Amino acid sequence: MSFYEERIKKAVELMGKHGLDVILLTKPANMFYLIGDGRLCAYAMITRKGKLGLGVPKTDLDDVRSLTRVDHVVGFDV
Repeated sequence: MSFYEERIKKAVELMGKHGLDVILLTKPANMFYLIGDGRLCAYAMITRKGKLGLGVPKTDLDDVRSLTRVDHVVGFDV
């Protein structure tokens, strides 16, 4: 298990403890800490089940898909 997976597992445990269904990350430092990618103009969501979603500018889609392990990536126009 990678240290990112360990961090996500810990986040999921804390979410359950505090009754949170999802957390939304918009600060690059927080995204980088949990998923290994902290680009500007992006957001990440982690569900209580440990599923990861990432929204990035459409121009970054291929890069993100090749560098990070997320369950769902969406692109948006900037």
